[in-house]
Amino acid sequence: MSELTTGGRLAAQMALGRNGNPFVAPVEPPWCNGCSYTQLTAKIQAVLAEGFDPGRVVLSTDIGCIGVGDKLYLCDTVHGLHGRSIPLGAGLKLAHADPELKVVVIIGDGGCSIGLQHLIETARLNVDLTVLAFDNQNYGMTGGQHSTFTLPEVQTVTTPGGSGIPAMDLVRLLGGFPGVFRARLTANDPRVPQAIEQALRHKGFAYVETLNFCASYAGKRNPSLALARVQQFCEAHGREFGVWAAPEMPTYAFPAGPPAPEAMALKSRPVRFQAALERPFRLVVGGSAGGGVQTAASLFTEAAALSGLHISLKSDYPVTVGKGHSVCEIILSPEPILYAGISHPDLVLLCSEEGRGPLAALIPNAASLVADARLGLEGAESADLRAHGAKNAAFYGLTLMLQRHRWFPPEALAAVVAELGDAKVQPALSRILAEALG
Repeated sequence: MSELTTGGRLAAQMALGRNGNPFVAPVEPPWCNGCSYTQLTAKIQAVLAEGFDPGRVVLSTDIGCIGVGDKLYLCDTVHGLHGRSIPLGAGLKLAHADPELKVVVIIGDGGCSIGLQHLIETARLNVDLTVLAFDNQNYGMTGGQHSTFTLPEVQTVTTPGGSGIPAMDLVRLLGGFPGVFRARLTANDPRVPQAIEQALRHKGFAYVETLNFCASYAGKRNPSLALARVQQFCEAHGREFGVWAAPEMPTYAFPAGPPAPEAMALKSRPVRFQAALERPFRLVVGGSAGGGVQTAASLFTEAAALSGLHISLKSDYPVTVGKGHSVCEIILSPEPILYAGISHPDLVLLCSEEGRGPLAALIPNAASLVADARLGLEGAESADLRAHGAKNAAFYGLTLMLQRHRWFPPEALAAVVAELGDAKVQPALSRILAEALG
């Protein structure tokens, strides 16, 4: 599922960032020792700081090693599925009301190969988008398998003797589109910052590829190809390095026309209740897919917003939807939420065994754990969460916890439930509320 991390603009306004750079979050880089992603990220942040407003920059990233770097940036980020970061970024650029919004897509080997058609079509349309591709010469996050970028003689976990299959040359492929800015450099090339800046300033599609050569896998399996010498090896295999500027050409835009009135209607609700919460509260709910976890969390956070609180809601469930786990991470806060991640929950509410697995890493860090009595979970406070059936366990549990903690007035939740249009669900939830709130 795609995740939009809001709050980047507020972060830029409220914090200068590490080392005086408004794009740098006070977070340690997550990559392996020796990985050039750390240095490249610092270069990107430095270039952005030279002439861009954090409130007018959005990063779209992919699954893979590069995707864990979102938290290093103090601007809005969108994290998408494998190969889908380019259409996410293109959609943002094309649909956003601010024509000066700068959208940057950062992807690795997987994002380029799986999203290849997206890359080609976006370049063909000449969407005003900057794509920064980090070439690791393998899939670093999943164990060092060969990728679309891997040159034939590079040894990997899956090709210990080299693959013998020609690698994809995206710089050459994109050369067929005359308005596309292109660059390929090694990660330690001193021209990298200048190339990134040129790409960001280019009006149209821009693609910058940096050769990184994964330190943990590709580098160890190919000791003769240290990053300082790998350019010569790549050039011997037909890879060109350099910067290729492009003339500015018309960029694709949605056909002009009056928007449908309903498309412009904003759903806003005035604050009707007063919350007494004084600090952020991090709550995680785990249950079974199809068990009403998402519905309960949605109603709960809507009531919190109706009480004047800032909320963050992140959901996780399998593609099967009706089988497996269903998890929601909720943050309630009297102040803007600048980071939506949860590592140490204030409370974990566990409704079923299916929800236990995905929360295995969070449960030991939880300040409080409430679990359905049927689980017999040692160290947890037991409650009959399924007293009103498995499908209502999450809603009943949240209502019980609301009665106990009073994050916001229970009347706000009752008001939200009263507005439900489902003639079957609404009465059932109203009865649960009446019992839980006594």
